[in-house]
Amino acid sequence: MRQWAGAGLALCMLACGDGGPDAALSVPDPGTSHVVYGTASAGRALRPGALVVAPAAGLETVTPEVIGGSGVDMLFAGVDPADLPKQLDVLDLRFAAETDVGARRMITLHAPYVLRGPSDPEAPEPLVPVDEGGLSRDVREERTARLAQLLAGLGVEDPCVELPTPLTVTTPRTSAEFIGAMRVLGGGDVAMGFSMTSTVMVGVLPATGGEVRPVPLPTEAPILLQGESAEARWLSAEGVEVEGRQLPRALTFDVSSGFGTTAVAYTWSEASRRYVQTTPFTADSSPRTLRGIVALPLDGEPSVCAFGGEQGADRTATIWCRTETSTTWRVSLSLPRSAAVTTVVPRADERHVAVDVTGSVYQYGGQDRWSVVLESAVNSGCDPLCAAFTTTLPAPGVASLVTVAAGAQGQLLLVEDDGGLTARRPAALNDALFADERPGAEDPLRISAVSQAADGTLFIADAHPTLLRLAPDGSRVDRICLPRDMRDVPIASLLAHPDGRLLVGMSPALLATGGWR
Repeated sequence: MRQWAGAGLALCMLACGDGGPDAALSVPDPGTSHVVYGTASAGRALRPGALVVAPAAGLETVTPEVIGGSGVDMLFAGVDPADLPKQLDVLDLRFAAETDVGARRMITLHAPYVLRGPSDPEAPEPLVPVDEGGLSRDVREERTARLAQLLAGLGVEDPCVELPTPLTVTTPRTSAEFIGAMRVLGGGDVAMGFSMTSTVMVGVLPATGGEVRPVPLPTEAPILLQGESAEARWLSAEGVEVEGRQLPRALTFDVSSGFGTTAVAYTWSEASRRYVQTTPFTADSSPRTLRGIVALPLDGEPSVCAFGGEQGADRTATIWCRTETSTTWRVSLSLPRSAAVTTVVPRADERHVAVDVTGSVYQYGGQDRWSVVLESAVNSGCDPLCAAFTTTLPAPGVASLVTVAAGAQGQLLLVEDDGGLTARRPAALNDALFADERPGAEDPLRISAVSQAADGTLFIADAHPTLLRLAPDGSRVDRICLPRDMRDVPIASLLAHPDGRLLVGMSPALLATGGWR
């Protein structure tokens, strides 16, 4: 039912609420097409059900509600439909306690007004702006405090939709701090990379279901010293059987200690039946972070490239490469002040594609020459970065989609090849966002994970947390409902499994499971 005033309490041409004719207050013009108003006992927060949204046109007066014979205060403010997701009609806007399931923080209120002071609802003080020129600091602070009290704990209902199988949360039996990477291995098992202290394990979720099983990695020497921590940044899709379980053939870790951060890579050795260190390095370059390793042809030679960022004050983004039969690495791409290369996408014609943290896109041209083909507009002239593109999609399943680059400030770029590389932000994305989630807002999305389902649907997660679903044709973005157990728990990783499951890894190390189809 729409929350707007028809008869009685609704459009107040004469009066609204329970007060008499003398209690009607003239309404100001907040400069928006719609308004919200409501009454609360003095010094108390508004009840969600006390708020009314109505068109501003024709609304001349409002009347405070009589609440238990006590003094009251009142909120009156503008609401702009453009601040809401496109699929949410402003007159269908519902208020709720911010902690309710399916609720989110309060929307932006324009030009808010309160009563000049708490007063008798039968003879109320006039509505006055919370902030205007000429107010003393004490008056401004007093009105601001009363507005904050009126809005305390209030949110709005999120216009989300449920997945075909709603998400449920479980707690894997592990001491991990968060689940930072997930990968489908042969047979449908899922490998999970953890962030852990003093020990390194990989989680395995069997294709048949059940619990996540933490598995220690057999290595020739310990990966961590006492007190060090490791974050699994990347897991290979190729698996190997280790003691009856499928594990990734190769992994990379960022290792942190009191001396800083370094990165290591490990690859399974059939000869030793252990993971052996295969970290890329040269005489002048060693990795600070490793975001992945790929096999690809370079100048006709089967090769291996690792990518990430190297040690040093310049925070250089780097690609290290070697031929498949060699153990000697060389630097193929070096980009000072670009932090890290976040993905390398192999291509059969050897025009491989790389993306760095700035959001710029590079293409291989032979003989270790990489050319920038798409330069990040959002980071042009920014030092440090205006928005870091820290999240990528490693293996898109749609032919024209090369990769996805996403990150801070709600940035999401689809890098496509339709006769030439292009990068675009899906037009439908902003349609699904509240104004405070959009680029340039005070608290925009911080996209932390993306995953593509077999049908081309793209799932996008943010650390707030928020979960979005972009239709395969890009025409629509839906907000996905999250269970109570995910409230205020940042999403760290996503996996749309080919079998129809959607897995959501979090920080701390919780796992949510639902169905995307």
